[in-house]
Amino acid sequence: MNDKLKQIADYYGIEIQSVKLAEECAEYSAAGIKALYYMTLSEVNCSAVFDSDAINAEHLKARDKSTEELADVLLMARQMEYLIDQRPEFREKIDKLMEAKIERQLKRMEEEKAK
Repeated sequence: MNDKLKQIADYYGIEIQSVKLAEECAEYSAAGIKALYYMTLSEVNCSAVFDSDAINAEHLKARDKSTEELADVLLMARQMEYLIDQRPEFREKIDKLMEAKIERQLKRMEEEKAK
């Protein structure tokens, strides 16, 4: 991990950075929903009500904002990964949970293929 990110993570610690990660995830979610909203408007041909050029411009702005927020989420997630690695018991618990979730999703995918 980038030494600068480690410095930031060490300064604030896992408790504060976990709250910050949640905040960034919420902002990413809101930005993604806004992008989806404008994409949907452009696809349902609302030209009688909305200016399609304005809708497309807003969609592009919302996509850019979503990308920016994703960068924030990834920065925070990388810091959390680094901070979690400093707590072996927590790392082990997280790894087990992640493995179970991966297996569950693979099972769902097999079930979908079988339909």
